[in-house]
Amino acid sequence: MRFEVKAFLVKHRKQLHSFLVRWLFPILLFSIPLSISRDFGVHQINLPSEPLIVIASILLFLLIDFRELAHSSFIRHPISIFAIMYLGWMTFTVPFSSDFMVSTKYLIVTLAYWWVFYIGFWYCKKTEDIQVEKWLRPYLIMLLGVIFYSWYHHAQYGFRVDVSVMTARPFYSDHALFSAAMSFFLFPVMSKIWVVKKPGLKVICMGISLILLLGIYWSYSRAAWLSVFGASFFGGLIYLFRMRFWHLALASLMLVSAGVYTVTKWAPSFEITAVSKQGGWQNQLKSIVNVTTDVSNLERLNRYRCAWRMFLDRPIMGFGPGTFAEAYLPYQKPEEMTRLSVTSARAPDGSLHPSGHGGGAHSEYFKALSELGLMGLLIWLGLLGVSVHAGMQVYFESSKRNESPLALGMTLAIICYGILGLFNDFCHSEKISMLFWTFLAGAWLKNHSDL
Repeated sequence: MRFEVKAFLVKHRKQLHSFLVRWLFPILLFSIPLSISRDFGVHQINLPSEPLIVIASILLFLLIDFRELAHSSFIRHPISIFAIMYLGWMTFTVPFSSDFMVSTKYLIVTLAYWWVFYIGFWYCKKTEDIQVEKWLRPYLIMLLGVIFYSWYHHAQYGFRVDVSVMTARPFYSDHALFSAAMSFFLFPVMSKIWVVKKPGLKVICMGISLILLLGIYWSYSRAAWLSVFGASFFGGLIYLFRMRFWHLALASLMLVSAGVYTVTKWAPSFEITAVSKQGGWQNQLKSIVNVTTDVSNLERLNRYRCAWRMFLDRPIMGFGPGTFAEAYLPYQKPEEMTRLSVTSARAPDGSLHPSGHGGGAHSEYFKALSELGLMGLLIWLGLLGVSVHAGMQVYFESSKRNESPLALGMTLAIICYGILGLFNDFCHSEKISMLFWTFLAGAWLKNHSDL
C-alpha cells in the first residue's frame, strides 16, 4: 500500500502541487472570512474552511520535502524555533490535562493551523515565489466584502453602538473578532501607500485603508481601538526616533504597568459610569476604565482572576490546552461574578451559551498562563518578542525602499495583535490564526533569499 501511494505521488506530483498551490490554497483563503459555524450535536465545525484545512494539511504533508525544510533557514529562524517550542510544550502538557480529549482536539487543530498557514506559506514561497501580499490578498478581498455587508446591516440601525456586536454575523461571531481581522490588515495596507508608484494603486491602497479604519471604528470594539492606537504610537517611536527593540520592550512594560495601576488604583476612586454598548464613541472610550459598573470589564476581571487562581493551583503544566472554558467555572467567586457569568460550559439544552457568556479567558496571556503554565506563557511571550524583533531588523537593515515600509507595517500588525491579546484570545479561530501565523512567517522573509 505504501509503495502504491509513493508511485502515485511520483506520477502525479506536479498535478497535486498545482492543485494545492494554485487552487486549494486560494480557495481556502477566500473561504475563511465567509465560513459559518454549524453545530452537529455537541460538536461545532466551520464550513467550508475547516474541511479545506484538513485536505490542505494532507496534501502539504505528502508533497513537502522534509529534508529541505529541516535544512532551510526558515525553520531555523528564532520565530520558527519559538513556534516549535510553543507547540512542543503544548503537546507535552496534553497528558497532564484536566480534560484529555478536549486538549487533544485543541492540539490537533492548533498544529493544523500552524502547518497549513505557517509551513504552507513557506512551501508556496519556496516553490512558486508567492509573496506575502499575494498570499493574503484572497482573505482581504473577502474581508472587504464582509465589511460592506456589515455596514449594510449596521446602517439600518443608524450605526448604533449596541448593534455593532452582530452586524458581521454569521461570518464573524462578534465585533471583537471582526475588528481583530481588520486590525491585522490596517498597517500593511497603509504601508503600501508609500511602496506603490502608480497613482491608481496609491488611490486603491488609500481607499482600502480608509475602509479598514472606518470598519474598526464602527465595530465599536474598545480592544481594537486601543490596539490600533498603541501600535500607531509604537510605530511613531520606531519611525521618528529609530527606537530599537529593547527600548520598545521597556516602553511597553512601563505602559502596561501604568495601565494596570490606573485601572486598579485610580479609576475606582472616581465615579466613572460610562458603560460600553451605550452612547457614542466618547462613552465607549470612557467605559474602558470603568471597573465598577461596566459588566464587560467586570466579567473580564472575573476571568483574569480565575485564570490566576488556576495558575496557582497548576503553575507548571497548567490545566491543558483548550480547557479554560470549562476549568475556570469552579474558580469563580460569587462576589466577582456578573450577569454574563455562567456556571456550566453549555446551556441546559446542550447548546452553546450566547455570545459574551462563558467561553475563553479574554486574554491570550492569561489563557496561556492557566492552560500551559508559566513555561507556556514565557514561550508565548518569546514568540511575540522574536517576531517583533525580526520585523524591526528587516525594517532597519533593509536597503530597498519598497521593503522597509511593508516590514514596518507587518511588524506593527504583530504589535497590534500583541496589544489586542491583552483583552481577547482569538488564536483558536481559523479567521485569526491564519493571519497570525502568516504574519509571523512573512514578517522577516523580505530580508532572506535562502528559505
